[in-house]
Amino acid sequence: MKASKLVIKDVLAVSAKAAQPSLVDVVVEGSRISSVIPAGPADTTDAKVIDGHDRLLIPGIVNSHTHSSHQRAQGHGRSSEPSGFHVAQPG
Repeated sequence: MKASKLVIKDVLAVSAKAAQPSLVDVVVEGSRISSVIPAGPADTTDAKVIDGHDRLLIPGIVNSHTHSSHQRAQGHGRSSEPSGFHVAQPG
């Protein structure tokens, strides 16, 4: 089975490794980010494309203050699997 491919084009990305956000194309194959490259040249063949123009992409934020064993016992815990990709809408 061919892995699914997603390309987020022209998105302003925040990174802990960069001093300032930059415009990039993000390529996701299957459930992994396969590349983050300067905006423009990403191959979108056979890919679902999300227009990232006027959008901000940030690393996942983790709420480290939880009482997961207590929440799971009561049925309130969340799965450890990521829920997907979210592109924020302006406004």
